[in-house]
Amino acid sequence: MLQGASIKATIDARYFYGEPVAKAKVKYVVHKSRYWVPWDTEDLEDEPAEGEGDSEYTQREQVMEEEGELDDDGKLEIEVPAGEADHDLQYRIEGRVTDATGREISGAGFVTATVGPYFLRVQADKCLYAPGDTVKVSVTTRDYDNKAAANVAFQAELVNYHWRDADNAGRVISSAQGTTSATGEGVAELKLLNHGGSFRVRITSRTPGGRQVRDLEYL
Repeated sequence: MLQGASIKATIDARYFYGEPVAKAKVKYVVHKSRYWVPWDTEDLEDEPAEGEGDSEYTQREQVMEEEGELDDDGKLEIEVPAGEADHDLQYRIEGRVTDATGREISGAGFVTATVGPYFLRVQADKCLYAPGDTVKVSVTTRDYDNKAAANVAFQAELVNYHWRDADNAGRVISSAQGTTSATGEGVAELKLLNHGGSFRVRITSRTPGGRQVRDLEYL
């Protein structure tokens, strides 16, 4: 789903024999964290199983904690605002249900809220270049179902890079524009300066909704 909309989710609680946990009290807690597109994009086709997105290394921010009551069918419909950010986000929604006997059970689900309907991938043709070389980069645009995003316009910039460059700005050395093909593939060529150093290729694209998606490659 795209950022700026609301996540609509259903908390559904049932006993092991199939009956709904009717009228039970429920608390639901929502956390968000940055979402990184898997390097192997085939992984996009697999929905995360319960608990799969849980990791002690994931930094999550709590954005909501509410209470409610399940209906006669053991369900509760909820909405979670998915605000805009300059990167993709993953929301973890956990429901904690307590039945009439005081027993509590919990479960969690994950929703990805993206900046745009597609993402960018950039890859240089090699890692090391000589001063004055031309850097050739391949640009790929795909949607989150791992299908090609065709005819996407993009901007390529070659910028100076230093690890202290906290704002990711950098001086633009050369730039080029391009459009991906029907298969979501494109190419850009950028000219290096006549001296050594560390550089970064920045690829950006403006989505139909006016948002900007990007990717980086380090040289």
